[in-house]
Amino acid sequence: MQNIKRIIFMMAALYFTGTLSGCRKYLEIDQPKDQITSEAVFDNATNTLAAVNGLYTYALKPSNFLTYQGDFLMGVNADEFTYGLDTYDGFMNNSIPPANNDLLNIWTIFYQVIYQANSIIEKVPGSPVSDSLKAVYISEAKIFRAFCHLYLTCYFGDVPLIKTTNVTITSTMPRTPKATVLEAITTDLKEAEAVLPVGSVRNGRFNKWMATALLARVYLYQQDWANAEAKASVLISLSDFSLLPDLNKVFLRGSKEAIWQVNTAGGANDNYTYFAGINVPTANTALIRITQIRPELYNAFETGDARKTAWIGTGTISGTTFNYDYKYKATSTPTSSAAIEDFMLLRLAEQYLIRAEARAQQDNLQGAIDDINVIRARAGLTGTSATTKDDVLLAVEQERRVELFGEGYGHRWIDLVRTGRIDAVMTAEKPNTWKNTSVLLPIPATELANNPALKPNPSNY
Repeated sequence: MQNIKRIIFMMAALYFTGTLSGCRKYLEIDQPKDQITSEAVFDNATNTLAAVNGLYTYALKPSNFLTYQGDFLMGVNADEFTYGLDTYDGFMNNSIPPANNDLLNIWTIFYQVIYQANSIIEKVPGSPVSDSLKAVYISEAKIFRAFCHLYLTCYFGDVPLIKTTNVTITSTMPRTPKATVLEAITTDLKEAEAVLPVGSVRNGRFNKWMATALLARVYLYQQDWANAEAKASVLISLSDFSLLPDLNKVFLRGSKEAIWQVNTAGGANDNYTYFAGINVPTANTALIRITQIRPELYNAFETGDARKTAWIGTGTISGTTFNYDYKYKATSTPTSSAAIEDFMLLRLAEQYLIRAEARAQQDNLQGAIDDINVIRARAGLTGTSATTKDDVLLAVEQERRVELFGEGYGHRWIDLVRTGRIDAVMTAEKPNTWKNTSVLLPIPATELANNPALKPNPSNY
């Protein structure tokens, strides 16, 4: 798990054996006693489905970067959270050594998922399933591939664009310009959106609306304002989705605000999120192990903002009062099915704020203000006082900050980077540690050592 080359060899050995055993909840099949080859995995309909299900199982298993650590680490890296122990000081101080293991894990998990997605894209066309199923399976894999490449570019800038499992190509792949990677992401998502069926299940396999929501986000990041507005408008107009008046119900399973959730059923944290299990303190939690809301974020909420009451918890240990992320509340399996929470990856509120920003950038200030005010009204606030374009864009930034904190593997971090605001904001909020070279995460040292074609990012260490 050290670099792309080793990932290829490891996943070739483990993916095609572990995938099937990891999918017992989907189907019951016996594995051959010898090593399963890629050809064997895709030689019949049952095994092909198991391979696709295995991609979901692997990528979205509890306690990895995609279902817990991403929101925490990138919140610490930005101005959202602090952590009592020195374990994550590299992220908290924006001074991450290239040899940092958590940094390597970020790189590794995304490229592992990309490898599995590419395996499906390459092998499914030769499997004995219907053409319609082939198209769906390949589209699901393309969403995973696009999703992972998107976050890699958000954190590292230019990264290798991997669209093959051929180790002779991937092991010496140089960094691809970010704009080119984003174009490939857009292509994958558009192709998936055109194939996948619509659906109202929010915590299962990918459907058309998940692709649409990701496209809206990617278009925003590309500054393709018209397409970002158009895709967000599609979702806002659907009766399938709506903002929930009760903020305490937003993250529940089946929430109509949810576009994509990760099902939390099964495993050690059955029907509650690993995020809450780790971050919501209990009577036995030591103060030093609590992930706290930074004062800068806590004070960013306006008086009367219901989100502050519903989504930020307050506790006291040994005479010290602290605030913590309380969007997910259950720390054990709920006794009522109505209280089950699923991990949120895409929701409608983001789409309103995507459209607001896109409209403002196109000088449709009233349309942008209307979208901002929808979000503010749900939070119990009056309409924004912003009137000029610059003020409206800052109002969008503010609403994204207090609406989406602790979500999206670092919405706040990504927003500040993509809008060019990060140096000004972080210099003010972390004056003793922030360096302008911290805008990109370092390329992991192991990757640089094993692939001479990779070039490092400017040091922030």
